[in-house]
Amino acid sequence: MSTNETNRSKVEVIDLLFDDSPDFHWWGQKAKNYSIQRPVLDWIAEHTEPDHLTIETGCGYTTVLLGAIGCEHHAVAPVPQEFENIKRWSGEKGIDISKTNFHVTGSQDYLPKCGLSGIDLALIDGAHAFPFPFIDWHYIAEAMKVGGVMLVDDTQLRTVEILREFMLTEPERWELVTELGKTAVFRKISEEVYTKTSDWTAQPYCTEYKSPRFQKNWKAKLRAVPVVGDLASKVNRAIKGGGA
Repeated sequence: MSTNETNRSKVEVIDLLFDDSPDFHWWGQKAKNYSIQRPVLDWIAEHTEPDHLTIETGCGYTTVLLGAIGCEHHAVAPVPQEFENIKRWSGEKGIDISKTNFHVTGSQDYLPKCGLSGIDLALIDGAHAFPFPFIDWHYIAEAMKVGGVMLVDDTQLRTVEILREFMLTEPERWELVTELGKTAVFRKISEEVYTKTSDWTAQPYCTEYKSPRFQKNWKAKLRAVPVVGDLASKVNRAIKGGGA
């Protein structure tokens, strides 16, 4: 199969997913559709080849696409109904996802002992509650090849936003490739995936990063206390050169 034919088949799979809009996810004993944004699938299709090793925490449209590309793909999710929905729909549409490995378990249980290495592409889009995105990142980042890409989805959520902020403070280890709405794409550019030290003062995220959201919320709470709020306003005006 030529490159053009391969790319065309990727596009056809993406078109079919969004035209048919299947409900893969399972919530409250009902099938739901929490599909990832189309620009993310388009980006994955353009940058992924059949000989790539890929992994995702969570599952959905990306599972179908990566399976259809022919990657050795690993999907990790604890809800078997979601995998069954994906397999059934793919079979009905004649989409071959036979090289996909479905791991019905929590990522916190699978990743520490999975033994994968040399991962080309990873998607963190499983459980978003603390501490799961950080657990996923810790084990997957170490298992990725230098030059591999990691997609971090749902950066509008605080846990994932923190992960994105952390990776931005490690530019010698992670390169921000692009941001596709609420999905950040990073390239691993060093074997060392973070500043490894037990001393927090040596880690850039702990000493240099000031979260705009944190600063905004802190100032709002401070102003809510009448006396302190008035004092804070005066200090702020003095700092800006406006006097007391």
